[in-house]
Amino acid sequence: MKTLRTTAWLALVLLAWGGVGCDPMTLLVLNALRSDDETEHLVLINEPDTFYRSADHHDFHATETYAWRNCGDAALVDLEVTPSCPNHVKVYLYDAEDILVFGHTFHAPHCWEGKKDWAPKPTATGVPGVWRIVLVFDLEAVKDLKILITRLGPCELDVTVSQGNNGVGNGQDPQPPGQPPVNDGDGTTPGAPGNQGGPFLLWKSAHTVARDVSETYLLSLNGSSTSIEASWETLTEGQVELTIRDAADQIVYYHLFAPGHAQPFADVTAAGTPGIWKVTFTATGLTSTKLEFVVYAP
Repeated sequence: MKTLRTTAWLALVLLAWGGVGCDPMTLLVLNALRSDDETEHLVLINEPDTFYRSADHHDFHATETYAWRNCGDAALVDLEVTPSCPNHVKVYLYDAEDILVFGHTFHAPHCWEGKKDWAPKPTATGVPGVWRIVLVFDLEAVKDLKILITRLGPCELDVTVSQGNNGVGNGQDPQPPGQPPVNDGDGTTPGAPGNQGGPFLLWKSAHTVARDVSETYLLSLNGSSTSIEASWETLTEGQVELTIRDAADQIVYYHLFAPGHAQPFADVTAAGTPGIWKVTFTATGLTSTKLEFVVYAP
Protein backbone atom coordinates (compact mmCIF):
# COMPACT_ATOMS: atom_id res chain seq x y z
CA MET A 1 0.00 0.00 0.00
CA LYS A 2 2.06 2.92 -1.26
CA THR A 3 -0.03 5.61 0.35
CA LEU A 4 0.29 3.99 3.75
CA ARG A 5 4.04 3.64 3.38
CA THR A 6 4.35 7.35 2.62
CA THR A 7 2.81 8.13 6.01
CA ALA A 8 5.01 5.79 8.02
CA TRP A 9 7.22 8.64 9.17
CA LEU A 10 4.15 10.44 10.53
CA ALA A 11 3.29 7.40 12.56
CA LEU A 12 6.78 7.28 14.05
CA VAL A 13 6.61 10.96 14.98
CA LEU A 14 3.27 10.45 16.69
CA LEU A 15 4.51 7.43 18.62
CA ALA A 16 7.46 9.43 19.88
CA TRP A 17 5.18 12.32 20.84
CA GLY A 18 2.73 10.19 22.70
CA GLY A 19 -0.51 9.56 20.81
CA VAL A 20 -3.44 11.63 19.61
CA GLY A 21 -2.88 15.12 18.22
CA CYS A 22 -3.58 18.25 20.30
CA ASP A 23 -6.03 19.90 17.85
CA PRO A 24 -8.97 20.89 20.12
CA MET A 25 -11.40 19.86 17.39
CA THR A 26 -10.04 16.32 17.49
CA LEU A 27 -12.35 13.96 19.33
CA LEU A 28 -11.51 10.35 20.09
CA VAL A 29 -14.14 8.02 21.52
CA LEU A 30 -13.44 4.36 22.14
CA ASN A 31 -16.59 2.33 22.70
CA ALA A 32 -17.52 -1.23 23.62
CA LEU A 33 -14.04 -2.54 24.45
CA ARG A 34 -14.39 -5.93 26.12
CA SER A 35 -11.91 -7.32 28.62
CA ASP A 36 -10.84 -10.06 26.23
CA ASP A 37 -9.99 -7.60 23.42
CA GLU A 38 -6.33 -7.13 22.57
CA THR A 39 -4.70 -4.44 20.50
CA GLU A 40 -1.04 -3.46 20.66
CA HIS A 41 1.27 -0.80 19.18
CA LEU A 42 -1.64 1.53 18.42
CA VAL A 43 -0.75 4.57 16.30
CA LEU A 44 -3.32 7.31 15.67
CA ILE A 45 -2.90 10.36 13.46
CA ASN A 46 -6.05 12.48 13.36
CA GLU A 47 -5.10 15.62 11.49
CA PRO A 48 -7.07 17.84 9.10
CA ASP A 49 -7.47 15.92 5.83
CA THR A 50 -5.43 12.90 7.02
CA PHE A 51 -6.59 10.09 9.32
CA TYR A 52 -4.26 7.16 9.94
CA ARG A 53 -4.70 4.24 12.31
CA SER A 54 -2.45 1.20 12.65
CA ALA A 55 -2.12 -1.51 15.30
CA ASP A 56 -1.29 -5.11 16.00
CA HIS A 57 -4.69 -6.68 16.65
CA HIS A 58 -5.22 -10.16 18.05
CA ASP A 59 -8.78 -10.85 19.13
CA PHE A 60 -10.53 -7.52 18.73
CA HIS A 61 -14.26 -6.79 18.65
CA ALA A 62 -15.01 -3.11 19.14
CA THR A 63 -16.46 0.08 17.69
CA GLU A 64 -14.44 3.31 17.52
CA THR A 65 -15.79 6.74 16.59
CA TYR A 66 -13.68 9.74 15.60
CA ALA A 67 -14.44 13.34 14.67
CA TRP A 68 -12.24 14.16 11.66
CA ARG A 69 -11.85 17.42 9.76
CA ASN A 70 -12.08 17.12 5.97
CA CYS A 71 -11.86 20.40 4.08
CA GLY A 72 -12.77 18.74 0.75
CA ASP A 73 -16.06 17.27 -0.41
CA ALA A 74 -14.85 13.64 -0.69
CA ALA A 75 -12.24 11.30 0.79
CA LEU A 76 -10.27 8.16 -0.08
CA VAL A 77 -10.34 5.08 2.16
CA ASP A 78 -7.30 2.75 2.04
CA LEU A 79 -6.98 -0.39 4.17
CA GLU A 80 -4.76 -3.45 4.54
CA VAL A 81 -4.49 -6.33 7.00
CA THR A 82 -2.04 -9.16 7.77
CA PRO A 83 -2.81 -12.02 7.77
CA SER A 84 -6.01 -11.99 5.76
CA CYS A 85 -7.87 -14.60 7.81
CA PRO A 86 -11.68 -14.59 8.00
CA ASN A 87 -12.01 -11.12 9.51
CA HIS A 88 -13.77 -7.94 8.63
CA VAL A 89 -13.70 -4.21 9.35
CA LYS A 90 -16.68 -2.00 8.61
CA VAL A 91 -15.91 1.63 7.79
CA TYR A 92 -18.56 4.36 7.82
CA LEU A 93 -18.04 8.05 7.09
CA TYR A 94 -20.58 10.82 7.72
CA ASP A 95 -20.11 14.36 6.38
CA ALA A 96 -20.41 17.65 8.31
CA GLU A 97 -24.22 17.45 8.13
CA ASP A 98 -24.11 13.84 9.40
CA ILE A 99 -25.07 12.35 6.02
CA LEU A 100 -23.62 8.91 5.27
CA VAL A 101 -21.12 9.25 2.42
CA PHE A 102 -19.33 5.91 2.77
CA GLY A 103 -20.20 2.48 4.09
CA HIS A 104 -18.20 -0.62 3.27
CA THR A 105 -17.24 -3.94 4.84
CA PHE A 106 -13.62 -4.87 4.20
CA HIS A 107 -13.75 -8.66 4.40
CA ALA A 108 -10.67 -10.89 4.29
CA PRO A 109 -11.88 -14.45 3.60
CA HIS A 110 -8.72 -16.60 3.38
CA CYS A 111 -5.92 -17.10 5.92
CA TRP A 112 -3.47 -18.59 3.44
CA GLU A 113 -3.28 -15.51 1.23
CA GLY A 114 -1.13 -13.58 3.72
CA LYS A 115 -1.61 -9.81 3.50
CA LYS A 116 -4.86 -8.43 2.11
CA ASP A 117 -4.46 -5.01 0.49
CA TRP A 118 -7.71 -3.58 -0.83
CA ALA A 119 -7.81 -1.05 -3.65
CA PRO A 120 -8.48 2.47 -2.29
CA LYS A 121 -12.17 3.35 -2.32
CA PRO A 122 -13.54 6.91 -2.72
CA THR A 123 -16.42 8.22 -0.65
CA ALA A 124 -19.37 10.06 -2.11
CA THR A 125 -19.16 13.85 -2.04
CA GLY A 126 -20.35 15.55 1.13
CA VAL A 127 -20.29 18.80 3.07
CA PRO A 128 -16.77 19.86 4.15
CA GLY A 129 -16.12 20.38 7.84
CA VAL A 130 -16.04 18.01 10.81
CA TRP A 131 -16.80 14.51 9.54
CA ARG A 132 -17.49 11.42 11.65
CA ILE A 133 -15.55 8.17 11.16
CA VAL A 134 -17.01 4.96 12.59
CA LEU A 135 -14.87 1.78 12.60
CA VAL A 136 -16.41 -1.57 13.54
CA PHE A 137 -13.83 -4.32 14.16
CA ASP A 138 -14.49 -8.07 14.13
CA LEU A 139 -10.99 -9.53 14.10
CA GLU A 140 -9.39 -12.78 15.18
CA ALA A 141 -5.65 -13.59 15.16
CA VAL A 142 -4.73 -10.49 13.13
CA LYS A 143 -1.17 -9.24 13.53
CA ASP A 144 -1.27 -5.98 11.60
CA LEU A 145 -4.01 -3.61 10.41
CA LYS A 146 -3.59 -0.22 8.73
CA ILE A 147 -6.31 2.29 7.83
CA LEU A 148 -5.66 5.52 5.94
CA ILE A 149 -8.34 8.08 5.05
CA THR A 150 -7.32 11.21 3.12
CA ARG A 151 -9.01 14.20 1.57
CA LEU A 152 -9.85 13.70 -2.10
CA GLY A 153 -10.14 16.72 -4.37
CA PRO A 154 -9.86 20.47 -3.72
CA CYS A 155 -10.08 22.01 -0.27
CA GLU A 156 -13.40 23.78 0.32
CA LEU A 157 -12.61 25.10 3.79
CA ASP A 158 -9.13 25.22 5.27
CA VAL A 159 -8.77 25.80 9.02
CA THR A 160 -5.56 26.19 11.03
CA VAL A 161 -5.61 26.50 14.81
CA SER A 162 -2.28 27.11 16.54
CA GLN A 163 -1.27 27.81 20.10
CA GLY A 164 2.17 28.48 18.57
CA ASN A 165 4.99 30.78 19.59
CA ASN A 166 6.47 31.67 16.23
CA GLY A 167 8.85 34.61 16.26
CA VAL A 168 10.44 33.90 19.63
CA GLY A 169 13.40 31.96 18.28
CA ASN A 170 12.58 28.47 19.53
CA GLY A 171 12.10 26.51 16.33
CA GLN A 172 9.62 26.08 13.49
CA ASP A 173 5.94 26.93 14.08
CA PRO A 174 3.03 27.59 11.70
CA GLN A 175 3.40 31.03 10.16
CA PRO A 176 1.05 33.49 11.89
CA PRO A 177 -0.27 36.75 10.46
CA GLY A 178 1.59 40.03 10.83
CA GLN A 179 5.10 41.20 10.15
CA PRO A 180 7.87 40.30 9.74
CA PRO A 181 6.85 37.08 7.91
CA VAL A 182 9.97 35.18 8.98
CA ASN A 183 9.64 31.89 10.82
CA ASP A 184 11.92 30.83 13.66
CA GLY A 185 15.43 29.73 12.80
CA ASP A 186 19.05 30.11 13.87
CA GLY A 187 19.52 33.41 15.63
CA THR A 188 15.86 34.39 15.43
CA THR A 189 14.75 37.11 17.84
CA PRO A 190 11.20 38.06 18.73
CA GLY A 191 9.38 39.70 15.85
CA ALA A 192 7.68 43.04 15.58
CA PRO A 193 4.11 43.56 16.86
CA GLY A 194 1.72 41.34 14.94
CA ASN A 195 4.16 38.45 14.87
CA GLN A 196 4.89 37.78 18.52
CA GLY A 197 4.01 34.11 18.29
CA GLY A 198 0.69 34.15 20.13
CA PRO A 199 -2.19 31.78 19.44
CA PHE A 200 -4.01 32.26 16.16
CA LEU A 201 -6.87 30.87 14.10
CA LEU A 202 -6.95 30.97 10.30
CA TRP A 203 -10.35 30.18 8.67
CA LYS A 204 -10.31 30.41 4.88
CA SER A 205 -12.02 29.03 1.78
CA ALA A 206 -11.06 29.11 -1.88
CA HIS A 207 -14.74 29.16 -2.81
CA THR A 208 -18.13 28.54 -1.27
CA VAL A 209 -21.53 28.12 -2.90
CA ALA A 210 -24.60 28.52 -0.68
CA ARG A 211 -22.66 27.14 2.32
CA ASP A 212 -24.47 26.63 5.62
CA VAL A 213 -22.12 25.79 8.46
CA SER A 214 -21.58 26.63 12.12
CA GLU A 215 -18.19 25.76 13.65
CA THR A 216 -16.52 26.58 16.94
CA TYR A 217 -12.77 26.60 17.56
CA LEU A 218 -10.82 26.95 20.81
CA LEU A 219 -7.93 29.32 21.50
CA SER A 220 -6.00 29.66 24.73
CA LEU A 221 -5.74 33.42 25.32
CA ASN A 222 -4.45 35.65 28.12
CA GLY A 223 -7.57 37.82 28.33
CA SER A 224 -6.29 40.91 26.52
CA SER A 225 -7.91 42.29 23.38
CA THR A 226 -7.49 39.95 20.42
CA SER A 227 -7.01 41.04 16.80
CA ILE A 228 -9.33 40.13 13.92
CA GLU A 229 -8.68 40.47 10.20
CA ALA A 230 -10.94 39.55 7.27
CA SER A 231 -10.69 39.76 3.49
CA TRP A 232 -12.19 38.20 0.38
CA GLU A 233 -12.16 38.41 -3.38
CA THR A 234 -15.96 38.19 -3.68
CA LEU A 235 -18.80 37.90 -1.17
CA THR A 236 -21.94 37.83 -3.31
CA GLU A 237 -24.60 36.02 -1.27
CA GLY A 238 -25.38 35.01 2.29
CA GLN A 239 -23.51 36.04 5.40
CA VAL A 240 -20.95 35.05 8.03
CA GLU A 241 -21.41 35.79 11.74
CA LEU A 242 -18.28 35.86 13.90
CA THR A 243 -18.84 35.42 17.65
CA ILE A 244 -16.08 35.19 20.24
CA ARG A 245 -16.67 34.21 23.87
CA ASP A 246 -14.10 34.41 26.66
CA ALA A 247 -13.31 31.76 29.26
CA ALA A 248 -16.31 32.89 31.34
CA ASP A 249 -18.53 32.34 28.27
CA GLN A 250 -19.18 36.07 27.89
CA ILE A 251 -19.38 37.55 24.39
CA VAL A 252 -16.35 39.76 23.81
CA TYR A 253 -16.92 40.18 20.07
CA TYR A 254 -19.67 39.89 17.46
CA HIS A 255 -19.71 40.99 13.83
CA LEU A 256 -21.81 40.24 10.74
CA PHE A 257 -20.20 40.04 7.29
CA ALA A 258 -22.48 40.24 4.24
CA PRO A 259 -22.39 41.45 0.60
CA GLY A 260 -21.37 45.09 0.39
CA HIS A 261 -19.24 44.94 3.53
CA ALA A 262 -16.02 46.94 3.19
CA GLN A 263 -12.81 44.93 3.10
CA PRO A 264 -10.06 44.28 4.03
CA PHE A 265 -11.36 44.49 7.56
CA ALA A 266 -9.52 44.81 10.88
CA ASP A 267 -10.82 45.06 14.43
CA VAL A 268 -10.14 43.98 18.01
CA THR A 269 -12.22 42.22 20.63
CA ALA A 270 -12.94 43.51 24.11
CA ALA A 271 -10.75 42.19 26.91
CA GLY A 272 -12.10 39.17 28.75
CA THR A 273 -11.44 36.36 31.20
CA PRO A 274 -8.19 34.54 30.36
CA GLY A 275 -8.29 30.86 29.45
CA ILE A 276 -9.99 28.97 26.63
CA TRP A 277 -11.91 31.32 24.31
CA LYS A 278 -14.49 30.06 21.80
CA VAL A 279 -14.42 31.40 18.24
CA THR A 280 -17.60 30.58 16.29
CA PHE A 281 -18.20 31.08 12.57
CA THR A 282 -21.80 30.74 11.39
CA ALA A 283 -22.25 30.87 7.61
CA THR A 284 -25.71 31.04 6.07
CA GLY A 285 -26.15 30.68 2.30
CA LEU A 286 -22.55 31.84 1.88
CA THR A 287 -21.28 32.28 -1.69
CA SER A 288 -17.75 33.67 -1.87
CA THR A 289 -14.24 33.33 -3.27
CA LYS A 290 -10.89 33.64 -1.50
CA LEU A 291 -12.52 34.31 1.86
CA GLU A 292 -10.16 34.53 4.85
CA PHE A 293 -10.55 35.31 8.55
CA VAL A 294 -7.71 35.52 11.06
CA VAL A 295 -8.10 35.76 14.83
CA TYR A 296 -4.78 36.17 16.64
CA ALA A 297 -3.17 37.39 19.82
CA PRO A 298 -1.15 40.56 19.12
